[in-house]
Amino acid sequence: MLLSDVIIGTPPLGVSGVAYDSRRVEPGFVFVAMPRVPEEKAPGDHRDGHDFVAAAAARGAAAAIVERRVEAPLPQFVVPSTRQALADLAAALHGYPGRSLRLVGVTGTDGKTTTVQLVSQVLELAGRSVGFATTTDFKVADRQWENLSRQTTVEALEIQELLRQMVDAGCSHAVLEATSQGLEQERLRGCAFDVAAMTNVTSDHMDWHKTRESYLAAKRRLFEQVDPGGVAVLNADDPAARYFGAAAPGRSLTYAIDAQADFTASDVGYWQGSLVFRLHGPGGVSDVELGLLGRFNVYNALAAAAIAYAEGLAQDDIAEGLRHVRAAPGRMERINAGQPFRVLVDYAHTPNSFESVLTEGRALAEASGGRLIVVFGCSGERDRSKRPVMGATAARLADFFVLTDEDPHSEDPKEIVREIEAGAAGGSYEVEMDRRQAMARAFAAAGRGDVVLITGKGHERSMIVRGDRKIAWDERAIAREELEKAMNR
Repeated sequence: MLLSDVIIGTPPLGVSGVAYDSRRVEPGFVFVAMPRVPEEKAPGDHRDGHDFVAAAAARGAAAAIVERRVEAPLPQFVVPSTRQALADLAAALHGYPGRSLRLVGVTGTDGKTTTVQLVSQVLELAGRSVGFATTTDFKVADRQWENLSRQTTVEALEIQELLRQMVDAGCSHAVLEATSQGLEQERLRGCAFDVAAMTNVTSDHMDWHKTRESYLAAKRRLFEQVDPGGVAVLNADDPAARYFGAAAPGRSLTYAIDAQADFTASDVGYWQGSLVFRLHGPGGVSDVELGLLGRFNVYNALAAAAIAYAEGLAQDDIAEGLRHVRAAPGRMERINAGQPFRVLVDYAHTPNSFESVLTEGRALAEASGGRLIVVFGCSGERDRSKRPVMGATAARLADFFVLTDEDPHSEDPKEIVREIEAGAAGGSYEVEMDRRQAMARAFAAAGRGDVVLITGKGHERSMIVRGDRKIAWDERAIAREELEKAMNR
């Protein structure tokens, strides 16, 4: 690859690879110096790629792309945005793989992972070969592996590498979760989406975006990247739909439960443990049996149906595909050790998703004559305003809850819990900072017909404590261990 073919104003310098981590530089690579994230947006994230240009040179970098020159023995080329340059170089390095795939992007506050999983499975059941990138997993055709990065939308270099793998594996479609931070940081730059879909927009990452307007504007970028012949899939029950739809140059498909839309649902309920509803769409009416818990998954299924329809699937084939889909890991996932009560693990960590899963948990508990018991905390170095809100939600919807530790980062875990408690007045709860013991306490309190809901960690395999130190933590495995202990007492 010639640097001048990608970055205007640079010489025709041949480079063999791209890296933004100096430890991954090989001889002949171009090093891209990523700027420091402002302290007010990401407390504790102090690394600046410009501090590592000399280290990249020592490892044989042919050149560095920078936003300001530094003392280092290699050619440096100044650009307005190294994030944009990284995305452009990554796409060129991998031969612009997005041009050989049908690209689907899904954004929103909640439900992105499940929607990506649903539409990917529906497309595959209809004979397409699909790759995806989500909070929980990566998939390339028949190969799937866990996303351990703790980034939903990974950096542009990794995105383009994944897309190249999908092309090489014969995939027809790539379905990508698109976060507000990922979009704002240009990680999906250069991807012209054939379909852009929204789930819902409530509030998240306010520590980063500061205002709702900034949050919405970041998510709107996905719709600005829709190909002129593409489709915007919009949740007509969400006020943000009009704002997003106005940014997309192509046509729109809508879905809703309450509003008029292209795809709607009626007669929502449960039958033999499965969520059932009637799907109303351009192809008429189809009965859907969805093996997932949570009425909020009706929205995710409607979004998946609209995306699949935009990609040419018939409505009956979509309904049939939805009957066979599996839940995303750590999303209302059942943990069963023969106990006389339900245990569910979920990732809910925003006020809206937390209220949704607690509302569903309460309905399940009341249907079996039991109580709702909840275990949760809040992450450190994230939006502090949500902590008392979630405390108030638990006090209102749970019969009993246990407040505990959850990714404190560099914050004092006890102070985080105290901020949750500020909204929990009137609720029946205990504080147990040891998360494993908090689960044990909830299981000890549970009886026949109860629902124990453990939220916040879901699929994750680590907990971040004392700054950036990660300790191994598998919520589902630990819940099963403690449940088995409780059942053997």
